[in-house]
Amino acid sequence: MKNKLTKEEAIFREKLEEVSFEYQDADWSEIEESLINKNPNSGYKSLLKGVAGLILVSAVVVLTNQYYQSEEATENAKTALIEKEESKTKITGGTAKSPSHEKTVAEIETVENETPAPIENSDVTVYDDSVSTTELAIDEVVDSINLQTVNHNDIEETVVNQKIENTELQELELVVIGKPCINNELKITVPNTNKSNYDKFLWIINGKKLNETDNNLIYTIKKIGELEIKVEAYKNNLLLAENTLNYTIEDNPELDYRYEDLEDPFHDLKVTLKAEGNLPGTFQWDINGERIKMSGETSYEFNNRGIYDIRLIYLSKNGCQSEITKPVAVRKDFDPFAPTAFTPDGDGINDLFIIESFAERTDQFEMSIYDQKGNIVFHTNSFSEGWNGRKNNKGPVLPRNTYVWKVIIQNKDKIEKSFAGRVKLLDF
Repeated sequence: MKNKLTKEEAIFREKLEEVSFEYQDADWSEIEESLINKNPNSGYKSLLKGVAGLILVSAVVVLTNQYYQSEEATENAKTALIEKEESKTKITGGTAKSPSHEKTVAEIETVENETPAPIENSDVTVYDDSVSTTELAIDEVVDSINLQTVNHNDIEETVVNQKIENTELQELELVVIGKPCINNELKITVPNTNKSNYDKFLWIINGKKLNETDNNLIYTIKKIGELEIKVEAYKNNLLLAENTLNYTIEDNPELDYRYEDLEDPFHDLKVTLKAEGNLPGTFQWDINGERIKMSGETSYEFNNRGIYDIRLIYLSKNGCQSEITKPVAVRKDFDPFAPTAFTPDGDGINDLFIIESFAERTDQFEMSIYDQKGNIVFHTNSFSEGWNGRKNNKGPVLPRNTYVWKVIIQNKDKIEKSFAGRVKLLDF
């Protein structure tokens, strides 16, 4: 028995030991014996056989390793696909498996059950080409799984969108405080909301999304024109309800008014007020601390003369408010222009005491002249009849002195107005 191996035999033995075949010492002895009995050229043949055996062992190892790797990859792919299908079943509310799932699983099982076709060599059977084919099949299956996953996600999104489209949106109740007017502030609230109903709101002004996500919005109107305020209510990112407010925002009109202080003796402290322009809304007049709801033209009578701030407030059809305040001077404009003296000497110049300011009026008229003792020395009911300085316009001229006159007029409404003054009777 040969105790020392050649270099080639030692290498061959070392490689075989790495493979861990279950050979006994007797087996190795038999191999050595067989090698010794060969002719000198047998060493080369042994070397060729050893290399062939090494190739066989390596192929077995590689095939085994790739087999288990492909087995694990296939199992993982199947698990991922089943999880996707279960997720889809939960979303759609069903329990049936999708056709794509069953097809993919069937393809995987088919690949698993296929037996690689061997390639015959002169000394050994090698499965190299089969390994390549198996790897290709596994890659194709994995790609198919990835494709099915993408399609599966698309199906999920389609199902959810169809669910949203098929769900009738509720109309949100809205509470609006404020008027839709330029420079006004609107406070819009979705009342009676809690987390069980909606968890997020989206506010959209004229198509522009705002950052507010709660159920309250405070918005200041800065532009005239059409205004659309839309609110959407969500629960778990699902749109459940919405509502839209539409307004036409108009510019505030240029407001002004004119006034006239009347010279009527019965309404001497009365003024007339009239708004400029033909505005279709309503008006309010704030006069002397009193707010009066009237038309664009009105009048007001003060108790005393003076300067008063009068404010005009205009309300449009939308309830938008404009205002203007102006000072108004209230005076006693009616002056009877009664003479302060006269000379009843018959020369035709200033012979009569007459108050011509009342001559053109149609009111009832009464005038009396009193002496220093309060006695009536003259009385008339005619505008055109004057006092000539005599008692009841008869007899001698009364003594030179200062006399008091008093006029009482009454209009058709039975309203009386009295005036009084002094006049001097001079010598002639």
